[in-house]
Amino acid sequence: MKNSKHSAIHNQSPWLDPTKSNLIRDQFKLIEEINQEPEIQNGHPYFEPLEIFKWIYTNNGVDKLYKALAQLAPMDPVVSYEGKVASWISPPPSGAGNVVWIVIGHDKTGKLRVCGSNVFSKPWVQSVAEIKSVDFFDEYDSGTATDKQQLLSKVISQCYRQIEKEFIADISRRCRMFSTMPIYITVLTETGCMSQITEAVIQGDSPSDFSYEFTGEIS
Repeated sequence: MKNSKHSAIHNQSPWLDPTKSNLIRDQFKLIEEINQEPEIQNGHPYFEPLEIFKWIYTNNGVDKLYKALAQLAPMDPVVSYEGKVASWISPPPSGAGNVVWIVIGHDKTGKLRVCGSNVFSKPWVQSVAEIKSVDFFDEYDSGTATDKQQLLSKVISQCYRQIEKEFIADISRRCRMFSTMPIYITVLTETGCMSQITEAVIQGDSPSDFSYEFTGEIS
């Protein structure tokens, strides 16, 4: 029963709907637009996609990332006027504190793989040596369930240090305010890792009902 429930959530997830806008999908749309019309960049940093998303796009990892998001960040609708969806959020499964961790990289066969978890709280800094993509998946494949969790924790902690702490604090604060999870994405390569954090929020349909508009004194 548990597996069928998870499968239904996964298949219906707005992460998999190309018409639903979110910060991650916006990055990939920007990359595609630049590929079609390079002149739109014109040296402006606003039109420069983040390196981590360029890597995922170049290495054909977009669909795998969306599937991971659908599995690890199940979205609930925030219903507004006339029953329409204003946005989707991903409340922590335990009620508070959970974050989504996603690790992407190639194993020794060259296969692009994605794994992750949503059972942990935010990463903590550990003094560990950097691990390459091939080594990560070698350890992952040979480990127990506990080993896999510890390995994910080690890698996320290692790459966590790349992200500005003020940015992490800002994203985490917004997620707590709106009861949704932060998403940590890490890409492992042969030379190092790249990381990014964002909030699990998907834009809705901008519902409206002008009958609720009001200006005047409240008696």
